Amino acid sequence: MKLLKKKKIKKIKRKVFRFLRPLSDIKLLIFAIAIVIIWRGVWNLTDAYFLPDHFLISNMLSIALGILILFLSDSRLGTLVGVSDCDTEE
Repeated sequence: MKLLKKKKIKKIKRKVFRFLRPLSDIKLLIFAIAIVIIWRGVWNLTDAYFLPDHFLISNMLSIALGILILFLSDSRLGTLVGVSDCDTEE
């Protein structure tokens, strides 16, 4: 009896996960679009307010500022990709 219930539960779980898999892909697509929209807004604000009359200087300072922020922050690139400190020390 218990074996039959376990098989039924596994079958139901399989059907539910098969149904929900496309929904997670849609959610991922929505998040990706949202990130692009946020980036577009930040980019437009930077173009409008950060040295708008000096295009080349504005871009060079933006790159330098971004690099400086990355170097001064305590977070590492490995934390963005899910690599822990003990994985990188080996």
